[in-house]
Amino acid sequence: MGALTPRLSTKAAKRVVGILVFLGLAALVVAWAVWYLTGGKLYVITTPSMSPKEPVGSLVVASPDRNVKVGDIVIFHPAGTNMIFAHEVVGRLPNGSFRTKGLLNSSLDPWIVSRSQVKGKVVSIFPALGRVMQAIPIWIVCFLLYIVLGLGPPRWRAPIAAALFAVALAVPLIIYHPLVNAQIVTAIIKHHDLHVYAVSTGILDSWIRLGHNYFVAAGHTVVMSTKHYQKVVTLPVIAALNWWEWLVIAVIWAIPTLVAWHYAGTLEESNKEMASV
Repeated sequence: MGALTPRLSTKAAKRVVGILVFLGLAALVVAWAVWYLTGGKLYVITTPSMSPKEPVGSLVVASPDRNVKVGDIVIFHPAGTNMIFAHEVVGRLPNGSFRTKGLLNSSLDPWIVSRSQVKGKVVSIFPALGRVMQAIPIWIVCFLLYIVLGLGPPRWRAPIAAALFAVALAVPLIIYHPLVNAQIVTAIIKHHDLHVYAVSTGILDSWIRLGHNYFVAAGHTVVMSTKHYQKVVTLPVIAALNWWEWLVIAVIWAIPTLVAWHYAGTLEESNKEMASV
């Protein structure tokens, strides 16, 4: 029995840690629920109209405060559309309505925003965190798949866990292109040259190629021109990283998969040892 004491102590410690983690998460859920029910909202920025202040992929926190003044960023739902916007207030009309504008847009929004259409005022902006919010449903699906598939033979748990971790990382990258991407804001032909105004929508600094390479910081804009172009303009984008930065990304990619494999393998060995006692 003495040989089992360390195992039992470790098991008890894990149980205590698990309880503390559960209580912490429960407290966060309760706090978030109270904040949400009182009018607080979270939104993910999916268009570049407010770059670089609100780059694509940002998570914005909106309070129910409707005491709006010029310069504030408000969340609103214009009449006649099915979209929600987060634009800056640039003017206030005598009847209390607002004129709004995206930072990248050359003109004012085509609508007048009434106070009743305002859903909240942006109080915090967290760049890139919105990408995490977008990935959460995919991670939940992978976790549920692990629970279901983990009911099979124990020897398959480690490779299943590693494969699902890899999927959980790869699928959001394929769907949302969060690391590097670019979007054309406008393109005009002037004096037989193509002039392209583009915005980076990734979370990493990047190089955009149009004739030659143009550097653009994450969430910022760049003006490019070329004499050689086709009717359909494509913008190849690569991350502006050094070799050691690529290495860091590779390690970050690999660690969760290796940890999952190791943990699942350790759990399998522990179950075998307990069964033999």
